[in-house]
Amino acid sequence: PILIKEKKAALIAEKMKGSDLAGIASSANTSVKTFSNVTMGAPTISGVGTEPAVVGVMYAVAKDEVVNNIVGVKGVFAIKVSNKELPTALPNYEGARASLVKDHQNKIAGQLFEALKGLSDVKDERAKMY
Repeated sequence: PILIKEKKAALIAEKMKGSDLAGIASSANTSVKTFSNVTMGAPTISGVGTEPAVVGVMYAVAKDEVVNNIVGVKGVFAIKVSNKELPTALPNYEGARASLVKDHQNKIAGQLFEALKGLSDVKDERAKMY
């Protein structure tokens, strides 16, 4: 499936010729679509789906620059960023960090217990008593 996807992307990319979005769209027999409110926090393009590679390129490219042949999850894209608003503050990931720390602490405690149990010579014979 990965090779088929790469081959399809290469075939589509060959058709996408042009220096502006209208030219690229006409050469690929499609139309130009406009999207707004695209963020890195939710790399979803409405009507397309989750496209983290395309959204990443949107944030990296300069304003009014046309970028062609971006291979995404659901297709090959050409983009032009007309307006870019950088976030004013970084998101707070403290809750996610605390959750990951707690998960790792629990995992380590469980693995430590199993390692100590394996190294010990104690036999559990509670079943004989009850």
